[in-house]
Amino acid sequence: MALGYWELEAIGYVGGGFLAICLIPQFLKMVRTRSAADISYLYMSLYILGLVISSAYLYLQGAMAAFVCTTFEGCVAVGTVGYKGWLTCSKVRGKGMKDPKVVSPMNQAPNSDIKRTKSISRGLRPLSVTSVV
Repeated sequence: MALGYWELEAIGYVGGGFLAICLIPQFLKMVRTRSAADISYLYMSLYILGLVISSAYLYLQGAMAAFVCTTFEGCVAVGTVGYKGWLTCSKVRGKGMKDPKVVSPMNQAPNSDIKRTKSISRGLRPLSVTSVV
């Protein structure tokens, strides 16, 4: 039994669609954790280059199902690299996400209530800052 044109196209779109969405969970994890430390610029650059070349080949061959899916996958890959770059630059400039568990005067709101405590074992120690919940 030979498959018709539309059956082959459907197989191409379904298979290509699964490949195209593979990066979406990684991208969402990057957004949620605000960390892209595990993603290599070299890997992503080679990956994107391969996708561009493959997309051009698929377009020239008329394999539209594969071309559309590969192009979408390339867009997600470029977005992933762009977001990694933005996160890296933000952290370098000191505008990255502060660890919410660390309490210091630098990440307190200007008018927040701060309770200062003294520790008196073995003499007077410097003031420690804790937040009032």
